[in-house]
Amino acid sequence: MLKNSFASLTIIVFLSPLFCPPSRAQAVQGGSGRYEPGLLSMQHVETLPFLYVNGTTTRQFDAYDPSGGNMDGSFTNSYTRYIDKNGEYVIFDASGPGCLYRQQFNIWCMGMFMGAEKAHIKFYFDKEEKPRIDLAVNDLFNGNTSPFLKPYAHFDSSAKDGRPLYANLYYPLSFKKGLKITTTDNFNKLLEGANLDVRTYNAAWYQYTYITFPTDAGVKSWNNDPPDDVYSSIAGKWADHADPKPSENNIPVSSSMAIPAGTTRTIADLSGEGSISQIQLHLENYSRTLFFHTRIRIFWDGAATPAVDMPLANFFGGGGENYKDCQDIHTKSLHTLLFGFDGRTHDFYSYWPMPYWKSARIELRNESNDNIDNLTVNIEYTPGKAYPYPIERSGYFYAKRTVSRDAGHDLFANAFREKGHGHVAGISFYSDGYAMDGDEFTYIDGSHTPQIHGNGTEDDHDQGWGGVPYQAPLWGGLVNGYQGAYRLYLNDSYIFNKDIKINYEFSMEGGEDYGGEVDAVVFYYKSPSTENLRLSDVLDVGAAASEKAHKYVIEGKKWAFTSTSGYDAYERNYEYDVVRDNGYAYDKYTGFTASIDPANEGIRLRRRIYRSGNGIQHANVYIDGVLVKERTWDICTLSSAPFYQAWFDDDFEIPSSYTKGRSSIRIKVEFRKDDGSRNEINEFYYWVYSYGKAGRKPGQTRQDTIPGYNRPDKHYIPATRERIKATRCAFLRTDTSTLGDWTETYGHEGFILPQYFYGRNLQVTPGYLSHLTYGNMKGHQFSTFNTSTPSSLHPNPLNYDKRYLGGVETASVDSIELYVTDTRPHQLAMYFCDFDKKGRKQDIEIFNFNGDPIVAKQELSHFEKGKWLLYSFSGSIRIRISNRNEQTTAVLSALMFDNY
Repeated sequence: MLKNSFASLTIIVFLSPLFCPPSRAQAVQGGSGRYEPGLLSMQHVETLPFLYVNGTTTRQFDAYDPSGGNMDGSFTNSYTRYIDKNGEYVIFDASGPGCLYRQQFNIWCMGMFMGAEKAHIKFYFDKEEKPRIDLAVNDLFNGNTSPFLKPYAHFDSSAKDGRPLYANLYYPLSFKKGLKITTTDNFNKLLEGANLDVRTYNAAWYQYTYITFPTDAGVKSWNNDPPDDVYSSIAGKWADHADPKPSENNIPVSSSMAIPAGTTRTIADLSGEGSISQIQLHLENYSRTLFFHTRIRIFWDGAATPAVDMPLANFFGGGGENYKDCQDIHTKSLHTLLFGFDGRTHDFYSYWPMPYWKSARIELRNESNDNIDNLTVNIEYTPGKAYPYPIERSGYFYAKRTVSRDAGHDLFANAFREKGHGHVAGISFYSDGYAMDGDEFTYIDGSHTPQIHGNGTEDDHDQGWGGVPYQAPLWGGLVNGYQGAYRLYLNDSYIFNKDIKINYEFSMEGGEDYGGEVDAVVFYYKSPSTENLRLSDVLDVGAAASEKAHKYVIEGKKWAFTSTSGYDAYERNYEYDVVRDNGYAYDKYTGFTASIDPANEGIRLRRRIYRSGNGIQHANVYIDGVLVKERTWDICTLSSAPFYQAWFDDDFEIPSSYTKGRSSIRIKVEFRKDDGSRNEINEFYYWVYSYGKAGRKPGQTRQDTIPGYNRPDKHYIPATRERIKATRCAFLRTDTSTLGDWTETYGHEGFILPQYFYGRNLQVTPGYLSHLTYGNMKGHQFSTFNTSTPSSLHPNPLNYDKRYLGGVETASVDSIELYVTDTRPHQLAMYFCDFDKKGRKQDIEIFNFNGDPIVAKQELSHFEKGKWLLYSFSGSIRIRISNRNEQTTAVLSALMFDNY
């Protein structure tokens, strides 16, 4: 990949994904045992469908330009996280139990860093003072040093000068208490010695992908003792292009058929419980047209919507039908560990394990003008009794194709977006007119900070400098690393509990404003249930009302600070995801009380920090006075991030042993001085999430948004929750003095500002409200005002430089339904504003769900300056809003629950 004016090498070090979460391991061992993270689980590809246990997360350390630009190889600003007490340059520092599965490393750089390959790279396990691994960089990655041998290690040989352009290592390193990785040399000195300007030349970067586990049970730190039989078994499976899964108990299903143009044929129709182990197809009259215009569709358990629906070409690893560098793709051959095709023999194969519990159906549709005269089908499946996948701990196999084109100056191409609970296991990526330096931004579970922020598209697909058509078992490409590439996330899966979004940045490579098109297929597993994480509570640090409600305390406060800044930005817009927030720094501790789901299966605590100048922050976490012993909250991000890219969200996983059965907890975050840190940490916002069981029933949903975010965050709604019948509702009064400024007046238990923030809801729903529906009322952001404008608008809870007046509107009659889950009395305040002074007139009526009115209607007019209508109520109610002015619409701008 090119980095500004200097092309840099990228070494992709992939540690083999070996972690078998307990759920995976138990299935492999018949439910009786557990595999520890490492090579042993890497051997068992058949465990891919098993869901990871709650609190397992995917993370990545890598060198990327924190300013949003393209200086990813800057040794000072991007490469080095901090310099430790030994004077070594830290590039990775993770606490708690985990496993490093993928390493990418680049310092060879076309001879620029001559001598850098002799620099030592050190691995410190479990906070030990002495490294367990201490090798020259070349020796770690060249494939000749045991146990880091081929095929786990790949040393690129495509450069003309004989120096590698990049290197990969797929060898897992598990750790029980933590892992720190350092290098010993300052590569800037090598550039200076060659009389090169370190501000212009930058070519030292890396990507380190790892998994963290909620507890250390079963985790053993690596100690250079790999089982030889497992090591050789994996290597053998990687080399022979055969199905890497066990073949015992597989039942073959074979057939031959013709598929005339425009017709569909079912090639497999299985009933009962089982899993498809392999799909093999052979076309006699093979052609480019049939390659791209024969569609495969796969249905699980009688679903009306297919889990797979795309051309054969894309599903088996081809693509780019109309791309200039992909015209001969159909004549080539692709062999990955789990899928591929051979354009010479006209064969296709898929080895993805695909469980089902009632039925499986696969069909092919010939959408071309050519007939398929002879199709040979060989499918194998494993009965559920021979190899069970418990539905509560397993996911369906999916493949989703996304085509994203830059219409002019877009920020990114979206390669994948999904909701639910599962993990990404692979990607096939084709592009046309697209710059290879586009970073990957993968956002997981609603975080503003991408858990995966890459430093170039070909690097994320395990190549560098654009790449070449290598074909390795877990990565490679038919064209190169960005125009036609693939990567399998065998054990470095991208784990998501509620949603995931994978973007690839449209880069300003070399100053050019490239755009182009991306055609990506993502292979993944997803639970039959809905997402597995819900927002339980939020704390807005620095907001008096929120602090009071959560009994917030702070000791050792050093400063209070308000900032308008952004998160990781795209090159074309440095102001992407800008937030204004206030918070504190401290050197002792803070504490607050948070509401959680008593049926929780663990808690995720998310914290917004200000990282500019202070990206290394260490803390201990206590729950109800008990120290969370599994890990410390160690944030290790880039302190070099400028003030306009200062925000960073970080998550802390709390096992259910500390929280299960409790409806609220007391959280204490205690500053801890440690290597590389300043004498303080800071906090601006907290989100508290509750995990549920992985096996929720289909049809359950969540509906809410995170306050302070401009992106939705769904709440769990119990599917079986009945509406509590309204027993009382009384009109209290009209309030015209508060106007739009409801702060510390209304909304003590929660609020809903529809269409408030850039067309998105801003809300915190009270615990007794299961969900709300607007009927057919349309959302509309009515107007935007300067904060200095005296008006009857909503206040600015996000502290932006603008006020937004949003809401819902109707031209005739419509209703809002509030589903309430208790019978206690509550107060509802509704805010109305005739924002454009059109002389609106409307009626407000409140009904029970059976249609009987339980409060007289209120006539509303002359509300240009805003009016509140206040009610007391208990149980579920329907609010009907009627427009009495045919020239306008009826509007509603806020619902506030309970007074302060």
